[in-house]
Amino acid sequence: MVKLSETIFKKGRGESYIRCMGDTYLSLMLSRVQSLIIKSGYNLEDMILAKATTLYEIDDFLEHEIDGTFLVPKKAIKKSQKVNFNGVEPDFMVLVVGDGNKTCHLVELKDGCDFDTKSAEAEYKHMNDFITTNARKLQYRFEGHICCFNETSRDAIVAGFKNKITTEIAMTGREFCELINLDYDSIVLERKRDQRSNFKYFISEILKDESVRLEVINVLKTNNWLDHE
Repeated sequence: MVKLSETIFKKGRGESYIRCMGDTYLSLMLSRVQSLIIKSGYNLEDMILAKATTLYEIDDFLEHEIDGTFLVPKKAIKKSQKVNFNGVEPDFMVLVVGDGNKTCHLVELKDGCDFDTKSAEAEYKHMNDFITTNARKLQYRFEGHICCFNETSRDAIVAGFKNKITTEIAMTGREFCELINLDYDSIVLERKRDQRSNFKYFISEILKDESVRLEVINVLKTNNWLDHE
């Protein structure tokens, strides 16, 4: 998991928070929290790549296929001379070869699943474009998936995508891990490891700001919370 203490302030994003919140110090901390969220998504991809059977050179594999389940990251897809991605490559390809069958799963991986309508439509279109371009060329059976890693229900994922995808397209994080032979629960547990330290760091840092401290004290007094301690 990524630690909040290791994030840095992003200038443009911080200025946006300042316009909304008015307090500079608090806004800078909110900017760092946003950086934490973004880095956490990248960290999830890195964890999966490190644990799965990953192919970083896909063209040689397509020439000399062997049985098994192999994860192909976006970086390898972009380098391939055999895959035509046209700028709409998925986050992952999962190649499943065995018993005379060859299936290519395309997976868009998301940490959350709440998207605006245009984003949902674009994700679905890109998936179909990639399949249309490569299905005949690679001679694999293609399946497209949009995976929301932390969701346990396909119906919740469909709702998050404003019903622009079907339950057949939706994929939970557990289903993705089962596909690539990983332990979903161990990944979730590992990602939770730094939650408490991030929480404590955020509270301690914002309370360094005098205006935040005074406001917190005022709220506690107004609601008589101090008397309940």
